[in-house]
Parts: sequence; C-alpha cells; structure tokens
Amino acid sequence: MKTKPDNIDQLLLKHLQNAEIDADGIGWDSFAQKNQKRRFFFWRSILGSVLTLLLVTGVAVFLSFEGKEDGKIRISGSNSFKGIKNENTEKSKDKNPVKETPVIVKSDLIQNEPNTMVSKKIKVGLHERILESKKTEANQKFENFTLGSYPLVSLHTYLKPVYSAELIPVKELGAKPVRKPEIKRSYDQIEFSAATSLNIPKLSLSEIGRSYIHKDYAGIRNASERAVAGYNLSAGWLHSIGNFKIGIGLGYLNYQIKGDYNFTYTEKPVLDTDGKIKSYLVSNPDNVKFNSTQKLSFFEIPVSIEYNIASISRSAFGIRFGYVNQFLNKIEGILPNPVFLDRTDQLSTENFKTASGSLSVALLFEHKLKNNSSIVVLPEFRRNLGLTQIESLYKTNFNYFGLNLKYRLAL
Repeated sequence: MKTKPDNIDQLLLKHLQNAEIDADGIGWDSFAQKNQKRRFFFWRSILGSVLTLLLVTGVAVFLSFEGKEDGKIRISGSNSFKGIKNENTEKSKDKNPVKETPVIVKSDLIQNEPNTMVSKKIKVGLHERILESKKTEANQKFENFTLGSYPLVSLHTYLKPVYSAELIPVKELGAKPVRKPEIKRSYDQIEFSAATSLNIPKLSLSEIGRSYIHKDYAGIRNASERAVAGYNLSAGWLHSIGNFKIGIGLGYLNYQIKGDYNFTYTEKPVLDTDGKIKSYLVSNPDNVKFNSTQKLSFFEIPVSIEYNIASISRSAFGIRFGYVNQFLNKIEGILPNPVFLDRTDQLSTENFKTASGSLSVALLFEHKLKNNSSIVVLPEFRRNLGLTQIESLYKTNFNYFGLNLKYRLAL
C-alpha cells in the first residue's frame, strides 16, 4: 500500500523545527524612515536639475536677444541701439572717434528744399554721411566684441544694419553687385559644314542574284568603275554635356562614279522559262568597250556623338561616331546589262531602293574663336550599308572618305 506524501507544512516542520534565528529580524520602523529619506533626496535632485536647466535656458535666451546700453537693458532690434560695452570700449572710442550724425527725416528735407536740383545734391551728401556713420559704427562694434564676455551672443544680432522706416533709403553710388562666374555645364551650338569626298564603290551579288545575273557581271563592274570627287553640304544642331556632344543635322550628298568598260564577252547565258541562268554557251569573242558617268545624289540625316579627348588653350582634339540616314534623290548613267553583257541599260531611280545608311567615324580638330564660335576640321570615313537593286539581286557598297570644314556658333 502506497504511503501518502507529506504536504509543505509537514516538510517545513520536519526540516526547520530545530532552526535558530541569529538576529531579532528586520526593524520595520527604521526601514520605513530610510525609504522616506531616499525619496526626499530623489525628488530634491529632480527639482534642482529642472531649475538649473530653466535658469541656463533663460540666461541663454536673454543674452541672445538683449543688449546692454548705459546700464539699461534694450532690445537689440531697436533703431537706437549703439553696441556692447566692455573693457576695450573706451580705448576704441579714443582711437576711432565717431561723429554723431543727426537723423534726417524725409518730410523735413522736402519742406526745406525749394530747389529740386539742390535738394537732390543735399540728399546724396546726407546719404553718404549716414552710410559712412553706420559702417564705422558696425566696425567699432565688431572690434569691441569679445567671445569670452558674451559666449552666447551671435554677431549678426549686433552687426545687421537697422534703419528707421521714416529715413530716406540709402544706396551706395557706383557700387556693383559681385557675382560668381556662371559655369555652363551644357550648351547648344549650330554648325554649318562643307566637305569634299571620294566614294569608292564595290558591287556584290545576293544569293538570289547569282541565279539571274551573269557570273562575270560583278567582276567587270568592280574592275571598271572608280570614284570621282564629290561634295556634301549640311547644317546641324549640337548639345554639349561636359566632354560629350550629341548632334543631329540635315545634309545633301552628291558624287559621281566614272566607268571605263573594256572587256571580252565570250560566254552567253542560256535561260530557262523562269529567267534563271541554267548554263553558258561559248561563242566567238566579242569585245565590249564604252564609257559612262554615274551621277548619284542623296538627302542625309546624320546623327552623331562626339567626345573631347584633349584641350590645349583654344584648341581641342576629339573623336566622333555616328550614323547617316541616306535617301536616294536621283541616279543616272549607263551600265552593262546584268544578263547579256554586250548590251547596256539606262540607270533610273525606280530601279533602286530609296533608303540606305552609313556608319561613320571621324577625328575632330577644333579651334575656338573669340566670338563664341569655332572652326572644325574633320576627316571622316563612312561605310555604306548598300545601295540595293529594287529586286535585291545586287547592291553596291560605298566607302566614303571625306574632309569636312565646319563652322560652329554657340547659342
């Protein structure tokens, strides 16, 4: 049979029945008195801290907004305030005596001035004396000020000029405001350009064109055609940001290709019903010889970005990258027939796609003039993406080498 466990009273009686107390215990009266003393000291400390903080704040505010004059306290915003007195006041007065200038009221001047011209001269003289007196008084206040005597007083409280509302406004004659130079981080320019150029052609056949065009056609044209000097004119707008310039313009390009065709024609093509060349038939040699000048013109919209690499005095050196959108305006001339080489075809604008383009890279040498303008010499290279035949049978790429002379004017 299980025994019933002892409860807490039995356990305490069992273990503490022979225990002894060494002292009489806690004196509750003395404990209560000590607690009251601690509370008194705590609240006295809090009250003292608050009073000290209020006193310091009041003194600081008082010294910041009040001045001392002849033993009396006067608000610093008063029009008759004369300064701070300390140990150096009397010495400074002996060294720099200040003559007191009477306050001139506008109404008094108007009543006592019968002549307008004379009154203006009197006003100017009085203005100058009043201003000089104020400046001398401000300098004296600054010399008399000591940081040790009034640690919380700000200088602007005593040195700011104070004039009565009834006084005639005073202005320094001939004084000009000092302005810091403005640094333009970005600006705009317009430019006008004229250039001479060479446009070297290179013809290539497409995959489709190889089935419809004579196999010797590309070789004959590339060997017979050469570039003739052309020109282009343009105007544009540039926006500068630091060392970079971005620009867009509108231009006109005109150039010529000279063709001296002289070749022997021996293989004649055999066509199928679709017009494709299925074979060549060797025949008696036929010498083909003629001259032609191809004339081409384009409208252009160039887009560019420039970077200024180095600047020396008025000169600058940089590099420019861009893309030129080109739109065929007119093409004329005579070419060999692309299938039967002993025949000729007349060039026409309708035989080619209108839109084309060129990638551009150029070096830039700029010399700045005195009238916010500059002259730029710009050698340029362009890689044309191709003047494509209307059926995309072949296209002609042009390598452009140009020398541009530009005039730029800052806006």
